[in-house]
Amino acid sequence: MLRAVIWKNDKEIRSGRKSLETGHDLRSLFKRIEDLGVLTEPERAAITPNIERVGRLWFNNMRFHSTEKIKTFWWRENEINKRRTLKQAAWDYFASCSSVVKQCEVLCKS
Repeated sequence: MLRAVIWKNDKEIRSGRKSLETGHDLRSLFKRIEDLGVLTEPERAAITPNIERVGRLWFNNMRFHSTEKIKTFWWRENEINKRRTLKQAAWDYFASCSSVVKQCEVLCKS
């Protein structure tokens, strides 16, 4: 969805004159959106914490890893601990992902 916002708003990328070389780095994609100036301050304030969370916890091959590997990674990132379970963290992570998608949908429609 972040790429869709960029493609919609960056004529050079859309026409192929410029390449989108951010890979899978969500924070780099978001920085490109900020640089395009398509976000109002309230929109930026609403989406930034979710981008930061998802960008910190997500990695491209996550879908191939075992639950234990993800649990270890999220433990190191202090997303889970003795009081916060993987299930609770996963639910919040899903909510952050969903929020980013919804906010990008709004940006694509405007």
